[in-house]
Amino acid sequence: MRISYAILVHRNPEQFGRLLQALSLNAGDAEFFVHIDAKTEARPFHQAVGKAESPRVHFVDRRTSVNWGGFSVVRATLTLMQAIVQGGRKFDYVILMSGQDYPIKCHGEIQKHLSDNAGDEFICYAPIPTPDWNVIDRLETYHFHEFVGLKFERYLKRAVGRILPEKRRIPCGFSPVGGSQWWGLTLECVEYILNFLAENPSFTRFFWFSLAPDELFFHTIIANSSFSERVSKERLTFVDWTSGGRSPKVLTMHDFDTLLQSNGLWARKFDVDVDAKILDSLDDHNRAILR
Repeated sequence: MRISYAILVHRNPEQFGRLLQALSLNAGDAEFFVHIDAKTEARPFHQAVGKAESPRVHFVDRRTSVNWGGFSVVRATLTLMQAIVQGGRKFDYVILMSGQDYPIKCHGEIQKHLSDNAGDEFICYAPIPTPDWNVIDRLETYHFHEFVGLKFERYLKRAVGRILPEKRRIPCGFSPVGGSQWWGLTLECVEYILNFLAENPSFTRFFWFSLAPDELFFHTIIANSSFSERVSKERLTFVDWTSGGRSPKVLTMHDFDTLLQSNGLWARKFDVDVDAKILDSLDDHNRAILR
């Protein structure tokens, strides 16, 4: 089972280095494609890889300045996907994660799980709007914060609102769905997405003016394709949203037992400035399994 990790990073090079080490443990066939936010200095992340950069770690040259809730998140992800496909290696799975994710299972368990479910597409989504997640406004109205910032967006909307359609419609006659940003897709599915976008540029342009498209863009393409028949409802990434707000809870040693009992292969999010011991404990646990 050949795995390619597509990693979005923007802070804490030390933690990024630890993530690579943890994912590399007994995983000689895995490769890593890394996008560093253009607002962030790149050198510390390169240094975090080690004295000599591993040939299995590939930093993409085309870097995007990533803004929360903007299409730039999708653009950075597409850059990673294109680098993986253009690299020519035939991976079985492409796993999208951030620099604040961390494995909670050892490589052998990750390999076994993906092998046992080979061909499944691990991307969770549901039709929108739903009673619990009424986010259709993200698509049906124009959003400009990627271009002018959240502070000035409402003024721009007011200025151009009279000349814009009251309700936008997704191109290609697609029905919208949404879900978690983080996924694990077969290389075949990744290639399909890139080919679809090359043939349907209007789809990409539509999402330029949406809000938080990273939770809608890839999901809607897959849901309206034959790959929808292969989508698994299983979540590979454990996330705790009980803290409320826009971001999930930062996981600490208080969550260690919960993580071990989870069916997830990875978890998020972690922050070594808040609690580094949780990463030590996960490393110790996974090394013990390999002995």
